[in-house]
Amino acid sequence: MGQQALILRNRGDLQGALNLHKEEERLFRELGNLHDLSVALNNQALVLSETGDLDGALALYKEKKDICRSLGNLTGLARTLGNEAGIFYNRGNTDRALALLKEEQGVFRKAGD
Repeated sequence: MGQQALILRNRGDLQGALNLHKEEERLFRELGNLHDLSVALNNQALVLSETGDLDGALALYKEKKDICRSLGNLTGLARTLGNEAGIFYNRGNTDRALALLKEEQGVFRKAGD
């Protein structure tokens, strides 16, 4: 489903992509697969960002960060912080964006990347 959603997203069918990512989310929740759930949430957030639903994207990034922390996935956490920073930057909140980027850098250093 994920690859199909990426193809749809690249073709401009954002709603179709979002629907598939939501189906992935449902499936991974049912299976208890937190790692893949975090990927599905991230992909949904990217699509929501493209559609202008920045609050929806931030809500999904928050959940993804929580999952990354629980799994010890520092690289995933850092990338999510960077994605959030992009949203705040685009909203004109450069102070919040810079704070998130500083946090991202610290997490990457901790991860050794």
